[in-house]
Amino acid sequence: DVGQGDAIVVRLPGDGATVLVDGGGLAGALDPGERVVVPVLRRAGIAALDAIALTHPHFDHYGGLASVIEALPVREFWSSGRRADNATFRALSDTIEAHGIRRRTLRASDRPLGAAASALHVVHPGASLHDASDNDASLALLVAHGASRVLLTGDLQAPGESVLLRASPETGRFRQIRRH
Repeated sequence: DVGQGDAIVVRLPGDGATVLVDGGGLAGALDPGERVVVPVLRRAGIAALDAIALTHPHFDHYGGLASVIEALPVREFWSSGRRADNATFRALSDTIEAHGIRRRTLRASDRPLGAAASALHVVHPGASLHDASDNDASLALLVAHGASRVLLTGDLQAPGESVLLRASPETGRFRQIRRH
């Protein structure tokens, strides 16, 4: 339980690349990074992260990330490039900078990790979402291993989902699932 938002660990088979997608958070609550995410990562034997992916800059998704960065080495920080204009997001940005973590702004069709059999694909957002809400510009990731697929959509709402389904051939197989 990381509060209202998410915290998802993706570990790709093969090279074992590990990505934390979001870090939870709930205003006024205990730090989910320190209290939940870091202990879970340690129990799973994860001593470092290849990347942290922030789906969008809302506190319930980034609130625990600074503590994770303080506790474990992180190679890259991925996002859609959106930022929040508040003290907690600036503190996260300062922590990223202080640890020398490489920042990457990802767009649809990027494949930041993996090979043919196991990979993490970016399926959203495209370059044309400047006027979209932060939720509808969420970084959406498709985790693929063999014939299995998992779609992580952040907080996409109906308008963002429509853009995603129209724009990405990778998400075509999810159209029918969503209708049921």
